[in-house]
Amino acid sequence: MASSRGWTRSRTSESRPTRSWRNSATPPRRLPLGAKPASSDSLGGLALLCGNAAYLWLVRIFATTAYERAIRKLITDVAREEMESTIAAKPDGSLRIPGTGGIRKLRWAGSGRGKRGGIRVIYYYSATLDSVYMLTAYATADRDDLTPTDKRVLSRLVAAIKKGGAEG
Repeated sequence: MASSRGWTRSRTSESRPTRSWRNSATPPRRLPLGAKPASSDSLGGLALLCGNAAYLWLVRIFATTAYERAIRKLITDVAREEMESTIAAKPDGSLRIPGTGGIRKLRWAGSGRGKRGGIRVIYYYSATLDSVYMLTAYATADRDDLTPTDKRVLSRLVAAIKKGGAEG
């Protein structure tokens, strides 16, 4: 099932939802004036033809159970879709957490909660697999940062992702 924002939702064999976003430097809500979708693309992505050709590719988003539980409590589905599309548009744009094997932290403003009402989303982006793995999320009012134990656990998870995906 596809929505108007460009998401594709599907179920994997493990029955976990995955999402894909047609990725570019800035995700278009509509095609630019004069742009036409390419008639075929061997890679399965969407190519826009306008002036200089700009190619779009798919970034898959996988969510852990811990992330799903936490994010449902923190923000609405609309805000979640907006936040995830922001990550998909520029997955390497957030701060890397040192010593975690490439885990990133996104700061996101919570809806109507005031200055300290934001959330942190912890994710891992694999450029070789074109995938984003949403690991966990928490409110900044609850805690400021990940504990060393949290970092170790998440680092092991990322190592397993790298090993399973044959990522160097």
